[in-house]
Amino acid sequence: MKTCSSLLRLALIVPVMAVLTPTSTLVAQQQQKASDAHVADLMKAALLQVTAGQPAQGTGQQAQGPVVDLRLEEAVTRAMDLNIDLAVARLNPQLQDLSIAQTRAAYAPTLTSTLGDQSSSSMSTNTLSGGGAGAITSNQTYTYNGGLTQVLPWTGGTANLSWNNNRLFTDSNNFTINPTFTTRFTAQLTQPLWRNLKIDATRNSLWTGLIGRQIADVTLRATVVNTEASTRNAYWDLVYAVQNLEIQKQAQILADQLVKDNQAKVEIGTLAPLDVVTAQSGAAQARQRVVAAEQTRQQNEIALKRLIVSSAQDPLWTSTINPTNRPDPPPPSADMDVKAMIATALANALDKRTDLITSRETLRQSEITLKYNKNQTLPDANLTASYGTLGTGGDVYTRSGVVGGTPILAKPGGYVDALSILGKAQVPTWVMQVQFSYPIGTSAADATYARAKVQYQQSLTQLKSVELRVATDVTQAALNVQSNLQQVETARVARELAQKQLEAEQSKFEVGMQTNYFVVQAQQNLAAAQVSELQALLNYRKSLVTFQQVQETGSATVSSVSSGSSSSSSSSSSSSTGSTGGQ
Repeated sequence: MKTCSSLLRLALIVPVMAVLTPTSTLVAQQQQKASDAHVADLMKAALLQVTAGQPAQGTGQQAQGPVVDLRLEEAVTRAMDLNIDLAVARLNPQLQDLSIAQTRAAYAPTLTSTLGDQSSSSMSTNTLSGGGAGAITSNQTYTYNGGLTQVLPWTGGTANLSWNNNRLFTDSNNFTINPTFTTRFTAQLTQPLWRNLKIDATRNSLWTGLIGRQIADVTLRATVVNTEASTRNAYWDLVYAVQNLEIQKQAQILADQLVKDNQAKVEIGTLAPLDVVTAQSGAAQARQRVVAAEQTRQQNEIALKRLIVSSAQDPLWTSTINPTNRPDPPPPSADMDVKAMIATALANALDKRTDLITSRETLRQSEITLKYNKNQTLPDANLTASYGTLGTGGDVYTRSGVVGGTPILAKPGGYVDALSILGKAQVPTWVMQVQFSYPIGTSAADATYARAKVQYQQSLTQLKSVELRVATDVTQAALNVQSNLQQVETARVARELAQKQLEAEQSKFEVGMQTNYFVVQAQQNLAAAQVSELQALLNYRKSLVTFQQVQETGSATVSSVSSGSSSSSSSSSSSSTGSTGGQ
């Protein structure tokens, strides 16, 4: 029989597996195809973006992609609406709300009910069982109970209300009420008197969760500010790349013109052929710088697009961005009051810095956790108080003669009689007791409380550390603004002198007082000076963004004031922060 049963199960399983296996394989293949198609789409979009700004072979013109004019504030608005990282960050407060709702669910009242039908039979062994010797008696019980349980959010107690009902019918001759309707109402309160009275695990989780919700809002605000600043910095990087490309193209035009002029002079015999080679070498170097500048422009454009598009399907992704804003002329450095800037910015930062607010809220969480762990070291004393009343009803029978006689209906009754007795509280029951427990010696709660005290001190120290970092960041960012402003002024003077030097070298060369080499060198020096001035102006604009950032978030990277590179005053690409409209 076992062998036949096994063969039967196998005969049923094999066809089912034969049907399911191809289906699973087909689903896996479809998922793989969808994944491959998605990868292909992303690769296509990336290649379109990378090649959008590259010159077409043999034409020297842009290969593809419409040119889109974009202002700074338009880029910021797109980032606020479309940035993917910001969209993800906006979901964090919602997750915190759901977590709090999950904790609050512990205080939701719980409704319980029981419906049942039970039948039992027994054989009589004596006259008290309601039948003769060897007789079988049957009992039929219907149960319909209901209850309500509520955890009290104020004192940590638990309240229970229960209403139990049953109907018992038996064929035993000894029951005086048959069927018997019984109804019982009970109210019970279990209340902690010491431990878990002022705070318990649920309230600790709820209170710290509410603070965590505030921290989520602060973190979201930091992400918004960071995204705005990253967009502003990326926009200024693109502006720099575009202007740098223009400078390099202009330098190439000057170098090519010098080659043409030298070739003309060689033809009429007023210049040696070697000077043409020198000019051609300078022109080749100028073309190399144009190619490098074009690559930088493309890289900076991609970095900006990454912040202001939601997907590769956005039309802007394959377009060429033309940033229309240009940095305003900075004010003279002599007009800058650095001490006043630092004082105002520091007061603002101490009030608004997200990392400082987060540290303060974290300290509040530590205080609540410390309070809870201290409470857990108290003795455990619980008061239990209950009050109930009972009602019984049904048909009332009397017996003729001795026990086991024939039952005679004396008074008809039912469930309403039981409810009447219950309402009059004629059969009350009450209980009041206190349960007490306390461990002897050091308990786990004592060790946990000691650890919580150390963690609280750690949070307090971290808060002081953040306050010191805020002061340092604000001061250094303000000094960076001042230093970069001075570099803009010195770079402007250097560019003007390089322009005058080129004009002088060209004049000397035209009258035969200077060689071609010095003209080429002066052209290169002028291009380098123009790039340095542009870089200094970019550093200044980005240092303003960083100065605003350090007043609002702690995500900025503030470098030494002595640095003159573009990274010296810029914030990190992944976590920068916003600025005022002029930045």
